[in-house]
Amino acid sequence: MTPDEVVEMRALIRSLIAEAVPAVLQPQEIRPVSIGNDAELGVLVRTLIEMLDDPVHGARLRTGQIGFTLHPAAPSAPAARSHETQQPPQQPPMSVLEIESGAVTEKVVERAAAERLRLVLGPRAVLTPLARELIRRAGVPMERRTC
Repeated sequence: MTPDEVVEMRALIRSLIAEAVPAVLQPQEIRPVSIGNDAELGVLVRTLIEMLDDPVHGARLRTGQIGFTLHPAAPSAPAARSHETQQPPQQPPMSVLEIESGAVTEKVVERAAAERLRLVLGPRAVLTPLARELIRRAGVPMERRTC
């Protein structure tokens, strides 16, 4: 995606949000997002779809109670970030994050990637689709225990 296309995409997203959310409402929750390449844009779109499918989050999005801002650490060169996110970590992770049961969300995977942790999932742990995609993109090592 070229820088001009990124600018156009951001303008389109802003205009769509402005149409959908009344300007008088101020968000109660601001979530930082990073849109430096096509993959990150896809993650944002899938996150929005998932939130809209949830009755509570969907209502909060529609009423403007949840807002988004560009992450301050977003890179200025989208191509460099795209290359970065596709490469696995060069050094082995320092420790393990074990999850016995429950949903493993993208927030858990983001933490594992940031802290260079290896994910070990128990037999009752369930990966969300966004978490699975982020594991693949970020190169987070993961294993699943069967017992």
